[in-house]
Amino acid sequence: RWETTFRADPALVVSSGGAVPVTAAQISSGTSNNVRVDVVVSNLGSTTMSNVPVNLAVVRNGGASESLGQIVVPSLAAGGTASISFTVTGRAGVNVFTASI
Repeated sequence: RWETTFRADPALVVSSGGAVPVTAAQISSGTSNNVRVDVVVSNLGSTTMSNVPVNLAVVRNGGASESLGQIVVPSLAAGGTASISFTVTGRAGVNVFTASI
């Protein structure tokens, strides 16, 4: 008897061209919803994934990590990627955005 296991492997990886999977850009000079954070999610596995949760957090000026929300990727094909965007509020000082799966 042979058994084969197919696994999905969600990841946030630096591309072969050196592009990072999480980038942030100021989209307005307002004080609310002024930053767009783009996240590229990869499936390094051999099977399609469904309902992949991607979480975004921020650390402001070296303080505690604060959750900014979650976006669910409905489907991610084996070997594929998905790009998602969060629109969030950036504040004065240093904002370090972190995505996780």
